[in-house]
Amino acid sequence: MRPVLTQRQNEVFEYVRTYLRQHGRPPTLKEIGAALHIASPTGVRKHLLALERKGYLQRDTGSARGLRLTEVDLDPFAGSLGAVSLPVISRISATARYAPAAYFRVDPYFLLKAEQKERCILGVCTDDGMSMVGIRKGDFLLVEEVHWHQLRSAETVAVRVGEELWARQLVRQHMKIRLHPTDSRYKTVTFDPGRETIVGRVLAVMRRL
Repeated sequence: MRPVLTQRQNEVFEYVRTYLRQHGRPPTLKEIGAALHIASPTGVRKHLLALERKGYLQRDTGSARGLRLTEVDLDPFAGSLGAVSLPVISRISATARYAPAAYFRVDPYFLLKAEQKERCILGVCTDDGMSMVGIRKGDFLLVEEVHWHQLRSAETVAVRVGEELWARQLVRQHMKIRLHPTDSRYKTVTFDPGRETIVGRVLAVMRRL
């Protein structure tokens, strides 16, 4: 979680984001100052530097319009072109992605953290083991298929157990895998990779109300 913004920093950030969406390019220091009644370019620069340090903006100091949003702050409500069709898996198996039950079009916003977008699938979570972090039985999990060696401890992962698909927090211990639920009514499972199959990291959760 990034540091909290002050009111003035938030005003500058929201102005930059709105300007980018409306004009397709970032504002200059002069335009920011005029819009927000900041007396000097130095004052604007101070706020931009704070936003950069807190991870909200990236700056190219060699350009008058050298501002861009970090990926996490791309506007999810602006509407993106190029929606991606992902396979929806009804029952998880080793060949599930090659025989999907359906396809679902997903905005690229939900795939920003995917390293290989072509390896993403949707599957239905089959238990409430991660209910304390908002993942419930029946939710659609957007999963990037990744070999367990590439996953970090504490990542939320999707794991195939028989024909079930669980979400769990992964902990690696030497050549063992521990799968931690957040709901105390479910047990932590320890196993050798292969008996249960790690499908990959969970990128997003979708549900119908």
